[in-house]
Amino acid sequence: MLPLRRLHTTPAVRSLPKYKDVSSLLSAFKDPSSPFHLAPGERGPSDAEFPLPDFEHSTPAPQPGPEVYGTGATAPYAASRKDALALVEREGWDEGSVLEWPVAWGEQDTYQHVNNVSYVRYLEHARLHFIATLSKQLPKEKVEDMLQGKRTGIILKSIKVDYKRPLTYPDSILFLSRPHTLLPSRAQWSLTTHIYSLAQNVVVCKGESVHVMYDYDKFKRGVMTPEVLEAFRARGGDVAE
Repeated sequence: MLPLRRLHTTPAVRSLPKYKDVSSLLSAFKDPSSPFHLAPGERGPSDAEFPLPDFEHSTPAPQPGPEVYGTGATAPYAASRKDALALVEREGWDEGSVLEWPVAWGEQDTYQHVNNVSYVRYLEHARLHFIATLSKQLPKEKVEDMLQGKRTGIILKSIKVDYKRPLTYPDSILFLSRPHTLLPSRAQWSLTTHIYSLAQNVVVCKGESVHVMYDYDKFKRGVMTPEVLEAFRARGGDVAE
C-alpha cells in the first residue's frame, strides 16, 4: 500500500479582536500591542515548515536589441532577428531605441492570441524606452523629468493602433521607433512605432502616437526648448512648420 502523504495542518490561532470598521483595523496595523502590527521593514509571519524565501523583489529590465538572447547562429529567432535589424537600417528606424521584448503567455485571451489591449501596452513600453534613450542627447535630469512627470515632461495626446497580424506565445517582438512631425510652436511631436514579431518574421502592428511637452508644475502645455528640439532632430525627427 502506498504511504499516505502527511497532511499540512494549521495550528489553532488565538482569538483575535474584532474591529467595527476599516479605520480601526488600519489603526491596529500601527499599534505595537496589536496582533496585526508589523514594524517598518518587518515581514509577516511564515510557517515554520515552509519559511518564506529570502529574495529581493525586482524585475530585470529587458536589454535593447539582440542582447536579450544573443546573436549566435543557434540563438532563438537568430535568422529573423538578423532580418529585422537589416530592416531597421534599410528603412531608417532609430537604431538607438530598438528594444526586444518577450511575449508573455498570460497576455493571450480566450481567442488564443495576444489580447488587443496588450498592443497598447507594448507601444507604451516602446515610447518610454525611446524617451529614456534621449539621455544620449539631453542631461540625465531632463530625461528623468520626462519619465516621471516632473517640471516639464511629456504627456500623451493621442494614440492610433493598426493591427496587422495576431501574436501568440511563444514569441519575442522588436519595437522599432522614429520621431517625426516636430511642432515646436505647439510643443508637440509624434512617434511612429512598429512591432516586429521574430517568430513570424514580419511587422504585426503599427502605432502612431502624438505627444505634448507638459508643464507639470503649472498643469498646462509646456515649451519645447531648442535643446529638446535638437535632441528629437538628432534622432531623425523632422520640423513640420
